[in-house]
Amino acid sequence: MRSAALSGLLCTALVGCGGTGDATGETPANGATPSEDDPCPVLTAAAGSDRGGGVAPSLVGEGTSSDLDGIAASLPSGSAGAPTVMRRGQAGHWSPVVNASYTSDTGRWLVTVDDLVHVCTCREGMGEQLRQRAQSQRAGEARTLGGAPALVRAGPTEVLAWVGDRCSVRVAGEGTPEAAWALAESIDVVRLAAACSRP
Repeated sequence: MRSAALSGLLCTALVGCGGTGDATGETPANGATPSEDDPCPVLTAAAGSDRGGGVAPSLVGEGTSSDLDGIAASLPSGSAGAPTVMRRGQAGHWSPVVNASYTSDTGRWLVTVDDLVHVCTCREGMGEQLRQRAQSQRAGEARTLGGAPALVRAGPTEVLAWVGDRCSVRVAGEGTPEAAWALAESIDVVRLAAACSRP
């Protein structure tokens, strides 16, 4: 049975990316292998699996680090408290993640940035591939966020973006799509791209 953490990761990850091969030589998540049409083979294998709990092996090896401080620093000021940082393996997370919540007259928002280096392939063009996949699953308006492919959707409101062909960004909340987009535009995408460069 899939855990809530896996379900949440699947939802977020089909909006992000990672490395090119497991440095340990171990086959990740039940035979997952990178291919041209599957940017997130670990997640695809896990979705059809009954492997139970635990963190699936990394595509790039457990020694691959994430610049979580750089990711957190790229988020806009004004969050309700410091951003929350979760490392790979904490609370069942398959990917390192940074969350920050915001409240304003435009609504309440959660910004989530996942470094998907362990579960997706991070090849050049991965962000665009993932945007197309997300758009085919549920309609949305394609945009560009600081040069990164992005998607704005309503019902529920969210902005999805893919930065550096490695990190997925999700802005979700209860306000309008334009309010979500304004918050997304306040992210320092240049700094985020530096933190999310391909391995």
